[in-house]
Amino acid sequence: MPNSMIPIDRSALVFRKSPANVAKGLPTWLARRALPQDAYPKKWSEMLFEAAEKGTIIYVCRSAPQPTVAYLNVLMQQGHLPAAQTVCGSPQGRIRRLMSRALGTPSNPLTYAEQDEWRLRWLIENEQNGILFVDQMSQNQIFAPRLLEVLLQSVQKTNHPVVLVPHAILTRFRSTEAPQEKPLDKSESKDRFGLWTSLLRQSVQPRFEVGEPIYLRDILEKGHAKRLTTLSRYLRTILHKKFADIDRVAFGPPVKTNRQLRNEVFADITLQDQIILHAEENERHPSVLESRARTYFNQIAAQPIRAYIKSMDWLLKGIWKIIYDDVIVDEQGLEDLREAGRQGPLVITPCHRSHIDYLIISQTFEWNKMAVPIIAAGENLNFFPLGPILRRCGAYFIRRSFKDDKLYGIVLRAYVRKLFSEGYAQEFFIEGGRSRSGKTLFPKFGILTMLVKAALESKDGDAIFCPTYIAYERLVESASYARELTGHNKEKESARGFLRASRILFKNFGTVYVTYDKPISLKSFFEGYGITAETIAGGVPSQQLKRAIQNLGFRIVYGINNATVVTAPNIAALILFGYRGRGIKRSNVDELVGLLLQHIDQMTDGRTHLSENLKSTPTEAVKIALEQFHTDGLISKESVGDHIYYRLKENHLLTLDFHKNTLIHFLVPEALLALAIRSLNIKPGDTIALDKVKDATYALSKIFKYEFIYRVGSTFDELFQETLNRVVSYRVLDVDSENGRITWNDTDFALRFGLFAANLLNGFVDSYVSVFFHAEELLGTPKPESTFVKSLLERAQSDFLVGKLVTAEAAHSVNIKHAIQFLVSAGILQQDTSAKHRPIRVGPHVDELGRLARLLASAKAPSASEYRFKPTTTT
Repeated sequence: MPNSMIPIDRSALVFRKSPANVAKGLPTWLARRALPQDAYPKKWSEMLFEAAEKGTIIYVCRSAPQPTVAYLNVLMQQGHLPAAQTVCGSPQGRIRRLMSRALGTPSNPLTYAEQDEWRLRWLIENEQNGILFVDQMSQNQIFAPRLLEVLLQSVQKTNHPVVLVPHAILTRFRSTEAPQEKPLDKSESKDRFGLWTSLLRQSVQPRFEVGEPIYLRDILEKGHAKRLTTLSRYLRTILHKKFADIDRVAFGPPVKTNRQLRNEVFADITLQDQIILHAEENERHPSVLESRARTYFNQIAAQPIRAYIKSMDWLLKGIWKIIYDDVIVDEQGLEDLREAGRQGPLVITPCHRSHIDYLIISQTFEWNKMAVPIIAAGENLNFFPLGPILRRCGAYFIRRSFKDDKLYGIVLRAYVRKLFSEGYAQEFFIEGGRSRSGKTLFPKFGILTMLVKAALESKDGDAIFCPTYIAYERLVESASYARELTGHNKEKESARGFLRASRILFKNFGTVYVTYDKPISLKSFFEGYGITAETIAGGVPSQQLKRAIQNLGFRIVYGINNATVVTAPNIAALILFGYRGRGIKRSNVDELVGLLLQHIDQMTDGRTHLSENLKSTPTEAVKIALEQFHTDGLISKESVGDHIYYRLKENHLLTLDFHKNTLIHFLVPEALLALAIRSLNIKPGDTIALDKVKDATYALSKIFKYEFIYRVGSTFDELFQETLNRVVSYRVLDVDSENGRITWNDTDFALRFGLFAANLLNGFVDSYVSVFFHAEELLGTPKPESTFVKSLLERAQSDFLVGKLVTAEAAHSVNIKHAIQFLVSAGILQQDTSAKHRPIRVGPHVDELGRLARLLASAKAPSASEYRFKPTTTT
């Protein structure tokens, strides 16, 4: 009998178009009870309804048909998904077969495989939706490719589109037969009684993950010359690959013991060749070096254990409830990461402000059913008891420097290469150490280069870098940072300090925010620099690869800045430093808050991340932040008549400076332009050549090139023109393009804006001026870097006390180090980085120091006593 004449077994039609006719029962009731509100991604729901109007949708699932069907049942009944008409690839249950035999009811004359083929043809011919289980097909290798072949054959005979949409149910359900947690819908999870018991207790909350749709018409067109049998096997491979990618992001790769991983790392031919070569260079036997290499591996490698991760999450949740009001995660950004992670291993690159950072990141992944990343941590954290705990939670430890131990670097690179090949998500802090200043620091290229090369050598040759921002309304380490910036030594991490940290339990630190910028595909990014898999195989020139890695590092850091969360304390600090007079009137705060938020929104193209209170009542939130600063003793508050004024306190400036610097990158272009205008001694109403302003801005931007990060791939001319356009739109400047002239408008707002923007950089200007003035006199003989920095810090403190500097925060060790770095790059100073103490001496272009100092001093805010610079001897 031809298939078109066989009556369909209506008992197999699980779903109907009307939700009222959806099958009910205990499984459906349990599924409705267990499904959370966000169980199904909204964007995929909308896409499926659009696709259903144009053609046929086949929901492709794995095994465990009873719970899967029950969940889909509920979603369709609730209107989240287009209704499906029948199920294919699901074997008839044992109870149903026994009931049929006991009651003597007639069974379908077709075999299960023939019924599935009939249903698939019926779905395609009648443009109806259906559900297909692929893992059940794999249990019978005879029919597995045949069913997909029938599907492709049916699509050939129709003109309407047919879309396969992979669906996986993700919930961490611990099977009794496996030591590792499994996805609910994998065939290995056969402990149905335990599963339904968990659902009844609501101890698991399932979530649907949707893979990229597969358009069968495209597969047929691309493989038109191939047989359908070959195409069906190819289609089955694609489906299993998509499910494997979903599992990798959610659960990580299959768990291996430390011994297994170590044996596989040392079986790597590349590692063995490098050990042999290193042994020959040092005239040692390879076995001796391999034994030491295995010791290094044990010192480095993480040993993630699921029980430790869950226990730490439980413990930290309790601590966060005490010290934080809330932890808010950028859900849309995390969804983008989840989808991007299916294209390649994720590499999370957060900013580094606090030791809390790596704890929070791991928890946000755990809370959102994503595999906790393996974290690159400094060896300074590898002390008892914290080190063993972090190692079992997924941290691997790296020495700060291993230039003198080549074998250590060889083992570390092999380990990282193995992490990529296994598909682990990784996390590292691209700034290296924690930022004490509040600004995002320049990228450190050592570990980034190692990660990039390891990713390029992996089988996919790709990795997804994820710029991440973590914002704290109040920082746990703020007091220690202020001490370190004024010259005190950093306190070494230890068990004693770890126990002393319990004091934070008696304080409140506000809210924590975690946000994400757009993920960066390594493969796509490098293609823009002409680096592809083919060129890598042929050998990419080292300079070309180095340049691409450096640009990637700056792109990541720029992305971190883009994801910055704007909080009320940050805005309050900006206002206090921008209006740095005797004080600011509280009634003036209203106008400033609106203008700053509008400007930041423009800088981020409308993608600004605002704290919750700034979203609802921005002005009131900033006023509350100012009151909190006063309560904490950071600022003074004075009443005059009906007005209230706030003033900065000199002994607490560094704490507030941290808050200000978290947002400074949004205003750096305008601030540099305002400094240039100040350096040219332009007054409101004056007109000057545009080129002079542009040249002065460019010179200042070069001096501060180690302080601020600009958009990758944009020239100075482009950035300057964008800044000029914004300032003109604010009616601060007028530009006569025909005559190349610029006018500073003589209005109250234009004057206040210019002063506000320039004041934001006063601390940086003062730090650099002090360094430029004292650098040569302190280097009569070469000095170690630490000694030189300490001497310059003392000079800056002295200059402030005698009135040569306006800003107390100019005595800032980070700014001084960056000023030295600039002078070394300009050849004014020289530094021997290969020596132990990195000594600094006078360079060949020291005569340029006077010219640079005079330029920067002209942009400095007026002070009671000025520096006297020696005249420059160069032309």
